[in-house]
This record gives sequence, structure tokens and C-alpha cells, in this order.
Amino acid sequence: MIPWTEFTEDFSMGVPEFKTVEEGVQNNGDKVIDLRPFMETRPFTVFQKDNLQKIVNVFRLMNLRHLPVLDERRGSALAGIITRQDLF
Repeated sequence: MIPWTEFTEDFSMGVPEFKTVEEGVQNNGDKVIDLRPFMETRPFTVFQKDNLQKIVNVFRLMNLRHLPVLDERRGSALAGIITRQDLF
């Protein structure tokens, strides 16, 4: 498991070069990050065939920025994600 301290470094120096990222991936390719503590256990979702008005209502009423879209035929399989773009 990759320790949390690896993610708390100061990134204010800009985007790292590709070689730096590549080396990090190669050195940690066998490690995992447990994101479950930071995930919503029951997120708001919509189905692929839900109408647009329902989707807009969910976004507005729940003040969401992202909304997972599920595939009705495969149960809870993720089909995509709708994101809200702020215009200002």
C-alpha cells in the first residue's frame, strides 16, 4: 500500500516531467491505493435512458458536480459519468 505521505508533497512547483511520473509508476507498479475511505457509499446515480429533465433536477437539487450513469441491462455497471461545467 502506498502511504498517504506520498500524496501530501508540495506540488506548487508545477506539473512533473513525464520521466518523473514514469519512474514513479515503475517503482510502485505493484502497490495499490485504498480509496474507499474517501468514496460515497451510496452516490446519486441515473440510468442511460433517464430523461434529461430528471438528470437536470438531480444535479440542481443535490448540487452535484458529477453524476454516474448506470447501464440498466447490467445492473449497477458504470456506463459513464456526466459532469457539470461551471461557466464562471
